[in-house]
Amino acid sequence: MGGTVDFSDGKRWGIASMALLKLAIVENEGVKSPSWAALKPIETLETIQAK
Repeated sequence: MGGTVDFSDGKRWGIASMALLKLAIVENEGVKSPSWAALKPIETLETIQAK
């Protein structure tokens, strides 16, 4: 998920876009490390709701 949350003046405005990520283990030159892989790209909430 992405975006900022605005709590000023009693607001509760937040996430304006989302992405679906998966934590994967990748190997590079024999070294394994975690890495985030995008399963779905970042989309605005308006785009998601329109589906």
